[in-house]
Amino acid sequence: MWAVVAVLFGLSAAGKLITPSLTPWLLSTGMLPRAAVEPVARAVILLELLACVLLLWPRTRRYGWVLAGGLAGALLVIHAASALLGDPDPCPCFGLRLRRAPWLDHVFMAGLCLAVGLVSFVAIRRAGMPKDRLTEGGAQCVARQSSGVS
Repeated sequence: MWAVVAVLFGLSAAGKLITPSLTPWLLSTGMLPRAAVEPVARAVILLELLACVLLLWPRTRRYGWVLAGGLAGALLVIHAASALLGDPDPCPCFGLRLRRAPWLDHVFMAGLCLAVGLVSFVAIRRAGMPKDRLTEGGAQCVARQSSGVS
């Protein structure tokens, strides 16, 4: 499942880099002051790329899941607010838009964000090492050090 979410965030960031339409969309929504739009747009792309990269390696996957869940939650709120407020211009999340029904784009992306958030929550809980293994490893390390074995 981590590979699907990594590809999702990677494609999303690539779409925003190829067709730089996130900045104009953020300006059109009026959610942010004009001076904050460009830094926020860059931060979104950077965080999506970081989530993608963190999910690739087992040692950093838990951090990737936390970041993916946080991003999904934030984007869910933005899409839900946009849909409820009747925003006619859907977010260019993947560099493309569903032109026929903008509200459908918001609903689809909110559902996708909800799914990623739920998967992240489950993955974070499963990624934790059981406490028994942690205490066993620590006890073995202390035993070796006290006996002088390295």
